[in-house]
Amino acid sequence: MQREVSVWRRVLQAGIVAVAFFYVGRTFYAGLGELERTRFAFHLPLLLLSMALLLVYLLCQGGIWALLLGRSLSGKHPFRFGEALRVFLISQLGKYIPGRVWVLAGRIYFGGRVGIPRRRIVAVSVLADLFSILAASAIALPLLLRRTELPQGAFWALLPFAGGGVLLGLFPERVKGIANRLLVWLKRPPLTIVLRRRDFLLVFAASLLSWGIFAFGYVLFAIAVVETAPEDFLWVSASHIVALVLGFLSLVTPGGIGVREGILTYLLGFCYPAPIAAMMAVLSRLWLTIGELLS
Repeated sequence: MQREVSVWRRVLQAGIVAVAFFYVGRTFYAGLGELERTRFAFHLPLLLLSMALLLVYLLCQGGIWALLLGRSLSGKHPFRFGEALRVFLISQLGKYIPGRVWVLAGRIYFGGRVGIPRRRIVAVSVLADLFSILAASAIALPLLLRRTELPQGAFWALLPFAGGGVLLGLFPERVKGIANRLLVWLKRPPLTIVLRRRDFLLVFAASLLSWGIFAFGYVLFAIAVVETAPEDFLWVSASHIVALVLGFLSLVTPGGIGVREGILTYLLGFCYPAPIAAMMAVLSRLWLTIGELLS
């Protein structure tokens, strides 16, 4: 039975990736005539600067994870910030392996080698992802919803994230209690992290800063590749943040492959010709992958 589920899961993965890349490829091919009127750029200094900012963003994400981990251990276990950061960065490459468990499995394996308890790694990983999604949504969604081309009903998509952020900030222990009841129902170990408001504000501010660095780096990358109007800078950066988050939340494709490119092609189509939007979606994947390998 499990084998049949695994086979169907892989078929579904392949189908989603194929459909997404078909959409990207069709968008690119349908607008080939517009490429002649597009002004391309190759600005090496800006490309290098964008890569440097991407590396800073990745280090910030790892630093937030390590910060939460150190806060959760409370001196009960030996802890070195550098070791925790290294565990995070190495394990991130697991998201490109089919299956949703390899990032966490990598953290558990490499963390175990330096004495970090498995339960703490699982709890901190869930919490760090929650902070990252909330911060990304707080930055990107208001920018995207400013576009009149988008359906105004999309405003409701902002409410769960905003509500979650407010509840977590005002009542962190109560939210943890609700989460623990859900984890017990799912037969998972409860969260044992003590999260005070001060901790929430510190981690949330760090998450906002890291996503701001990412947004600035991606705008520089876009400018270095193709002519981009200044009024579209915020839209371009917000589009990639949204694509990253939705790609992360996709449950069936490793690293959000296909899902992220399809979403980014659609969103960038509001400020670039269709083939350029498709090209930028693919190049964005390459840019991010290179950054993760270098980190």
